[in-house]
Amino acid sequence: MAASTAVPFKNTVLKMIGAGPETSQTNMTTIAELTSLDGPGITREAIEVTNTDSDNDSKEYVRGEKDGGVVSFDCNWLPWSTNQTLFSTEVATDISVTTTASFAIVCADAATTVWTFNGIATGWKPSGSMGGKLSASGTIQVTGTSPIDS
Repeated sequence: MAASTAVPFKNTVLKMIGAGPETSQTNMTTIAELTSLDGPGITREAIEVTNTDSDNDSKEYVRGEKDGGVVSFDCNWLPWSTNQTLFSTEVATDISVTTTASFAIVCADAATTVWTFNGIATGWKPSGSMGGKLSASGTIQVTGTSPIDS
């Protein structure tokens, strides 16, 4: 039996640069102490086009638009961290409705796979409890092409 070539999550990073498309990772800030990451994904809308001529009383569909979904992440919350503050500020700031931020997910595989995408920072929620740690969760709505589709 062949050995697994699974890639560990350790050393995977999420980077961002606020307000505006950016293709270079050089200017991106790493969101500190990531503990989990979910997404991006890709779905395609199915548009119903059933009509009176449809066969066998069956619904008909055509392909619609693709959606890159939502990226969600958890991290150890560091209230003094300027790079985490950059993300929370991106959520809170009233900027142009057409302005997006650029993000990159850098995997810890041998090829250093990088997924870049534009998105809107839509959520930041710090939390904590007695006997536990401070943590935070964030969400990003992918806008435009999903990195899975590029």
